[in-house]
Amino acid sequence: MKFTPDGRYFKASVYTLFTLVSFYILKNIIDAAVLTLANIDIIFKSLADFVGRAFSLFSLPLTAFVIAYILDPLCEFCQNFYNKSCGKAPKRRIQGTAAAYGIILLAGAVLIFFAGKFIGDNFSADTFLNETAAQLDTMHSNVIEFLKRHDLYTSAAGYVNTLWSDILNFFDNLGNSFIKGAAGFGGIVLNIALGFVIAFYFLIDKEKYLGLTKRSFKFLLPKKIYSSAAEIIFDCHSVFSGYIRGQLTDAFIMSLLISSFLIMFRIKFAVLIGLISGFSNIIPYFGAITGFCLAVLSALLSGEPLKAVYAAVIMVILQQIDSVFIAPKIVGEKVELSPPAVIIALTVGGKLLGIWGMIFAVPFCGILKIALMNHYCRRSRDTGL
Repeated sequence: MKFTPDGRYFKASVYTLFTLVSFYILKNIIDAAVLTLANIDIIFKSLADFVGRAFSLFSLPLTAFVIAYILDPLCEFCQNFYNKSCGKAPKRRIQGTAAAYGIILLAGAVLIFFAGKFIGDNFSADTFLNETAAQLDTMHSNVIEFLKRHDLYTSAAGYVNTLWSDILNFFDNLGNSFIKGAAGFGGIVLNIALGFVIAFYFLIDKEKYLGLTKRSFKFLLPKKIYSSAAEIIFDCHSVFSGYIRGQLTDAFIMSLLISSFLIMFRIKFAVLIGLISGFSNIIPYFGAITGFCLAVLSALLSGEPLKAVYAAVIMVILQQIDSVFIAPKIVGEKVELSPPAVIIALTVGGKLLGIWGMIFAVPFCGILKIALMNHYCRRSRDTGL
């Protein structure tokens, strides 16, 4: 006897089975979401540890790539100057790269020389430590004498001695922390030095490495995806390279302005302070605070407090001029953003992500603008508008 299923019951069974499977999948999704939210801090910590280990593992090539990317415009400029002078273009950019490295080394040597002279003429580590120790001993003796004079030594001696031990332990831990920090700083310096060495080879053989990268991506990616990725990378490169050139131009202008005004008011080490403040101004807030503190401190060390007031006023005014007029104009033109857009991007980026948001807000907005314009052009071409 042949079995012929009823169409209505068969359809109802399929719907019922589909509903049960859907509810089961939905239940597992909800359970996974609840479990994820309940352990979100552990997940983020694990993710942060993974990213940190990945960065530490590849820190040297990443450092070399960043150095090469930043120095590439300077190497290109030096190489073009060499080619025009000699009337020929070598296959490798070794002349331009060597000239760029020479400029960087010379600038670093000048900064180190003036910084060392400034510290050596105005500070002494032995004197500072001896004076600090003497002041602490005097303070401790004065407190003990005060307590004995007012018959409070017996009841308060334990608290005073405990506090004194805590202070001594703090300075001992401070010394150990300084030693550990110095060791970590030495590792960072070594990593940067090796990064400069590797970046030198990246720069002199730029075309070879670019060609190898393009061939690798063409081999690994489908043609359509490769074309889209190449367009996105080109847009990002144009924005980031323009942003870097704009920031360096702004740093040079601010270094010149700060040095000139500090020289006018006869503040010591005006050029050194101007260079440090101008180029550290690339990092929002850090450059302004560093320049302000160095200028005021140098003026105070001269023994004329009025100069410190002049230095503070100069730094505040110049930083305001830079943040409102110079940086939006120069950086905005390099990334093709209007000055109001740059100011809004910096404000929103700072509110959302702090210093890192301010550093990457302008290039992010530049990339977003290019992406939207490209999408609009494609839509207009497809729809015939």
